[in-house]
Amino acid sequence: MAANMNPALIMRHADHSVGCAGGRASQSGGHLAKEAEMTRDELASKLDHLDPGATLIVTETVLATLFGDGRLSKEAVAMIEAFALEHRCTFSVEHGRGMPTFEKDDIF
Repeated sequence: MAANMNPALIMRHADHSVGCAGGRASQSGGHLAKEAEMTRDELASKLDHLDPGATLIVTETVLATLFGDGRLSKEAVAMIEAFALEHRCTFSVEHGRGMPTFEKDDIF
């Protein structure tokens, strides 16, 4: 992984393995974006361009900045879920476990 890459956003295609371990992303074909540059419009564009079945992993920090008041509250998660549905994706997050994940629906 290049030194200037940030694990704030990771795209995973069904045939590639991409993950985050110890704060660093290990990748095999994924794409990373810088946390500070993320806007709702950019997130929407990334979701719109995902292949069916592909996933997009975004840090809680980024999502809390975009949809909440600096934390991922129940209200913020509800807003993110609605946003995901608008872009034909599902959203899942387990607080304290894993990374928040968008997954593109297989059927359009």
